[in-house]
Amino acid sequence: MTFINSEKQIFIDKEQGLTKPVHASNVYRDTLFLASDGGEFRLDLQQLLNPKDRIDSLFLTHFFVNNAEYPLKGEKLSLKSTENNIKVGIETNAHPFPGKLSFQYKMKKDSDWQELDSNEIELYFLQPSDYTLYVRVLDTSTGQKMERELLSFTIKPPVYAQWWFLLLSGMSILGIGLLFSY
Repeated sequence: MTFINSEKQIFIDKEQGLTKPVHASNVYRDTLFLASDGGEFRLDLQQLLNPKDRIDSLFLTHFFVNNAEYPLKGEKLSLKSTENNIKVGIETNAHPFPGKLSFQYKMKKDSDWQELDSNEIELYFLQPSDYTLYVRVLDTSTGQKMERELLSFTIKPPVYAQWWFLLLSGMSILGIGLLFSY
């Protein structure tokens, strides 16, 4: 059963105790009455449509680089060009209905949100660049959304693509060319 107000969409099913099919419903004042094979249910619509937020934190549970656990020390990570396969676990605080949570992520502020099938993000063959991991969790039992920036990191370009290597290579070629021209 889905409830919608101007700001939230709330989904109730067997996880909240609604296990039998609903055959009839009626609203009287601020109470929704439901009749099902399991009996009569009374729902306070004010409490249902304006629930307290259940998510108050979002954090990393693990961080793997190339299938090896990588320590997070708080500062922005700087990874080598070969360290470009990443796995990140994310969690929220203890939630009474974890099946009602869905996770999304994006790697750049202006990119689109990507849906996740679980609370783990796996990214393979990342190109050298600066990245910021943004995570959004949606709680369909309350309609709450929480977005957080969880992690920033840089994947450095390979040595042969860094400015100082290109400058030294150019100067070496120029020097060799001048040496043979005399």
